[in-house]
Amino acid sequence: KASVDFLQSSSPLTHDQEGVSFRFSERRWPGIHITEPVPDWQGYDALHVELIVDEGPELLLYVSVRQAEEGGATGFAQYQLKAGKHELQVPLSKLLTRGSAPVDDVFIYSRGHFAGREITLKRVYLAR
Repeated sequence: KASVDFLQSSSPLTHDQEGVSFRFSERRWPGIHITEPVPDWQGYDALHVELIVDEGPELLLYVSVRQAEEGGATGFAQYQLKAGKHELQVPLSKLLTRGSAPVDDVFIYSRGHFAGREITLKRVYLAR
């Protein structure tokens, strides 16, 4: 069963055995905010995000982090995703602006013009 202890979102979350589902709203940058329980990313190579995109046209999805020691600086990666299951392997070189400074937050979001579309997060983890 998915844990939602570290999740916040711009619209209600639902969770079941598949994962945590989220429907994008019309807000400017709708998405999911994960308070990072493992701030030291030293020694890791990638952030993996396993998710399911609902039926519909391609969805533009961003994965981003906020680093505390960099004054809130963020790095991000963007993906055009078709409907179906995806495993994104986001290189930390795209996300970390300088080294492995403590990471405060992970964001998975899109733009307001995908309002009504749904994603289900199955798993988000760091890998070596």
